[in-house]
Amino acid sequence: MSRPVATYRLQLTEDQPFAAAEALLPYLDDLGISHIYCSPVLKARPGTRHFYNVADHTLVDPVLGGEAGLRQLAAAAHDRGMGLVGDIVPHHMGVGPWSPLWERLLTEGRSSVAAKFFDVDWETPLPGAADKVIMPVLADSYGDALAAGDLTLVEVDGHPRVAYGDLTFPVNADSAKALERTGLEGIAGIPGQARSWQRMHSLLEQQHYRLVSSTAGIRLVNYRRFLDVDELAALRVEDDTVFDTTHELMVQLVTDGVFDGLRIDHIDGLVDPGRYLQRLRDAVGPDTWIVVETLTSHDQRLHEGWPVDGTTGYEALRATLGVQVDPAGLRQMAQVAGAHDALPGPEDRWRMKVDVLDVELGPDLRRCARVVWTACQDEPTVRDVDYRTLLEAVSRLATSLPRYRSYVDPQTGESTEADRETVAAAVRMARREVGRGTVPDRLWTHLEALLTGQVRWTAAAGEAVTRFQQLTGPVSALGLEERLFHRHHALVAACELGCDPDDVARTLPAFHAEVEAMPHAGMRTTATHDTKHSEDARLRMAALTGMASDWAIAASTLVSRTSPPSRSLALRLLQVAIGVWPATDDGSTPLAEVMDPALPDRFATYAVWAARLADQITSDRTPDLDAEAAVRRWCALVWDPEGPIVPTLRPLALRAAEIGMAASLSMSLTRLALPGVPDTYQGTERWDDSMSDPDQRRPVDFEDLASAVDGLRPAHAGGLWSARRDGRVKQHVVRTALRLRRDIPDLLGPDAGYRAIEASGRWAEHTLAFARGDVDDPDVVVVAPRAFGRITDGGRFDPLGRIWADTDLALPEQTTWTDVLTGHTRQGGRLAAAELLANLPVALLLRQR
Repeated sequence: MSRPVATYRLQLTEDQPFAAAEALLPYLDDLGISHIYCSPVLKARPGTRHFYNVADHTLVDPVLGGEAGLRQLAAAAHDRGMGLVGDIVPHHMGVGPWSPLWERLLTEGRSSVAAKFFDVDWETPLPGAADKVIMPVLADSYGDALAAGDLTLVEVDGHPRVAYGDLTFPVNADSAKALERTGLEGIAGIPGQARSWQRMHSLLEQQHYRLVSSTAGIRLVNYRRFLDVDELAALRVEDDTVFDTTHELMVQLVTDGVFDGLRIDHIDGLVDPGRYLQRLRDAVGPDTWIVVETLTSHDQRLHEGWPVDGTTGYEALRATLGVQVDPAGLRQMAQVAGAHDALPGPEDRWRMKVDVLDVELGPDLRRCARVVWTACQDEPTVRDVDYRTLLEAVSRLATSLPRYRSYVDPQTGESTEADRETVAAAVRMARREVGRGTVPDRLWTHLEALLTGQVRWTAAAGEAVTRFQQLTGPVSALGLEERLFHRHHALVAACELGCDPDDVARTLPAFHAEVEAMPHAGMRTTATHDTKHSEDARLRMAALTGMASDWAIAASTLVSRTSPPSRSLALRLLQVAIGVWPATDDGSTPLAEVMDPALPDRFATYAVWAARLADQITSDRTPDLDAEAAVRRWCALVWDPEGPIVPTLRPLALRAAEIGMAASLSMSLTRLALPGVPDTYQGTERWDDSMSDPDQRRPVDFEDLASAVDGLRPAHAGGLWSARRDGRVKQHVVRTALRLRRDIPDLLGPDAGYRAIEASGRWAEHTLAFARGDVDDPDVVVVAPRAFGRITDGGRFDPLGRIWADTDLALPEQTTWTDVLTGHTRQGGRLAAAELLANLPVALLLRQR
C-alpha cells in the first residue's frame, strides 16, 4: 500500500469508466500524479452523473466496468508505481425502485430488517401516518391526484406496483396476494369522479408508505435526508449491521490493495464521527491514508483524536484565495453591493438560517425539539416547559451556532473546550435574538448544559445531542452556503465552500499562520466537484478587487442601463461573466470568434440555478417560470457583441484575465508546494471556465492535454507565458511542480518543513514566498506573488520583470539555485524579483548541492 504524494480527481461516469481511466495513466504518470482520486464507484441510481446516490453497497457499478474493471485499473496503476484513492459515502444513499434496501423498506415497513438502515421518524405526528414512510412525490394534493386517476396500478416484472407518472412503488405482501385474486383492473376508478377511486385509496392506506404532495411534504417528510434532498435518504451507519453492510465491499477493496486511501464524504452528518472513523480505521488498518470532507472556519481545527490524516482541503482553498484579494478593493466592492441590495448583513445571515430551518428543515427541527423535550423531563427545573417554548429555543440555538456543528460524544456526553465555547456562544446569541421573557432563563441554562454534556447522562440526553448536532450542519449548508452565498455579491469568488464572504482577505502573516495550522498530511485543493466556480474563474473575479473603482463604475452603469430582473442577481452575473470570459480573447478579434458557442447557454443555466438558490425572484421548490425567462433574456445580453453590455464589460474582463492568469499560476504553485497532499481536479491543469455542478463535470479533452506535453519545457517558459491564453503555461507549472514533488518527497512532502520568507522593497507585501525542507537551510523556495492588481495598475501591465522595482528576497549566501520552471540559475544572497520573475510570474527554486 502506497501513501499518496499527489492526487488527481477523476469524475468516473458511463462515458469515462475504469477503462478510460486506465488509458489516462501514462498521461497522469507523466504529469507527476501518484494516485487517481476516484469519484464513488458503488452501484448508483441509473443515469447518474455523480454516483453519490448509491443504490447498492454490495456492487461496483457495472456501467463503470464493475469490480473486475476496477481491479484491472488498480493493477495497471500499481504497475506504474501509482495507486487509487476511493470515495466513501457513509451518510446517505439514493432511494427509488432501483434501491433494493429502500424497496424492502416500503414493502415490509417498520418490521423489516431494512428499517434499521434508514433514519425514519416512525412516530410522525401526521394522523394516520404512524409507522409509515411519508413520500413527498405528488405534484398536486393527494386527493386531486387520486381523483384525476394519476395514481394507478401497473405490473412490473410480474409484480403489482403503484404508479404515479414515471414513478412506481411496491405494494406489501398482503396487498399483492389480494391483487392476485382480484386482478388490477377492479381497483381503478373513473378519472374525475373522486368516489370511484375509493378502492384505490383503500389499497394505498394499507401500504407502509404514504404519498403526499411535494408542497406539503416539505413539512411532513419523516425520514432524515442529505440536507433537504428527498431522493437521498440518511443511513444509520452508527448501527453495526448498517456499517458492515454498507462498508464491507469498500473495506475489502482497501484490504485487497485496490484502494490505497479513502476520502469520507459528509462526515459531519453522522451521529458520531469519531466512533465511525475509529471503526473504519480498525477495518482498513493504520497505514491507509484517510481524509474527511468537513468545513472548518479559519480559527477552527480538525477535531482532535480523529484517526485520520486530514481534511479534503478546503482550508487551502480559503487561504490561497484570500491572499489574492486586495482588502481595500474589497471594501469598495462591498459598497457597490450594498447599493444594489446585494450585501446581506448579520441580521440577514441569521434570518436566512431561520427561514430554511422553519421550512426546508422543519421536520428535522420538530423531531429534534421533541427529543430535547423528552430529555428535559429528567431535569425538574425545566420539565414543565411547554413544547412550543422548547421548539422556539431549539430553533434559535440551531440558527445561532457559530460553527457547522459541535462534536459532543452522544454516548458519554464528553465534550471539548471548543464544543463548550461553541454552544455557549450560540446560547448568548439566541438569548439576544429571542428576547427576554419568551424563553425562561432556566431553559437556556439547562440547554447549554445538556448540549455540552454537563448533565447526568442518559439515553435521552444522548439522543437530544445527536439530533441537535445533525441539525446544525444542514442549517448552515442551506442557509449560508446556498442562500446567503447567492445573495451576497460584494465578491462572488468569496462565496465558496470553506469561505466567509465577510472575512475573506488574508494578509501574508495570516496566510502563513493558516498553512501551519493545517493537518500536515491532509489534502490541499482549490477545485472540487462541489465548488461553485472553477479556481480560474474565482481568481478572475478576485482580480476585480485590484480594479475596484473601474468595477464600481462599470457595474453601476450596466445594471442601470439594462433593467435586469434582479439588480442583486445582475451584479453576481456580471462578476461571473468576467470569471468565465473566454480565455483566448485578447480583444483583437470579434468576440463570437473566440467564444465557446455553448457558453451563453451554460451561463444562462447557471444564472437560473443561482436565482433559485437565492430564493428571491424564483426558487427551487416553486420556480417562477416568467422570472426565469426574464433572467435568460438578460443573460443573452451579456454575450451579445451588439448589445449594451459587451462594450463596457469586455475591457474590464480582459484586464481581470491578465491578473487572474498570474494569480492562477501563483495559487497552483502554492497548492502544489504546500505541506500535505495536493489534489488536482480533472482538467484544471489548463484554464478552466467551469461554473457550478453539473458544469464542472463536463468531459475533459485529455488528448489535447497529452499532446501538449512535449512543448512543456523550462526553456519554453517565456514563450508559454507569451501564449498564456491557451493555458499551456499553467499546465507547465502544474506538471513541473508535481514532478519535482514526486522526485524529492523528503523536501516537499507532508513531513518536510515550512517557513515563510519575507521580501523587502516596494512590493514586499505582494510577494508570497516560503521555504520547504530543512527550514534553517532550505532546499526549495517558492515565490508566488499575490494581489497582482496593484502591481499591474489594475491589469494594465504584464506582472513581469522591471515592474517589481526594488523588491527582493534573501537566500543563504554561497548557494546556487535553479528555477525549475525556467531553467535559469541564480546565486544566493539577495535575489531581485525583477530578475527572478522576468519570464514567469512565479518561481520554483531548487538548491544545487
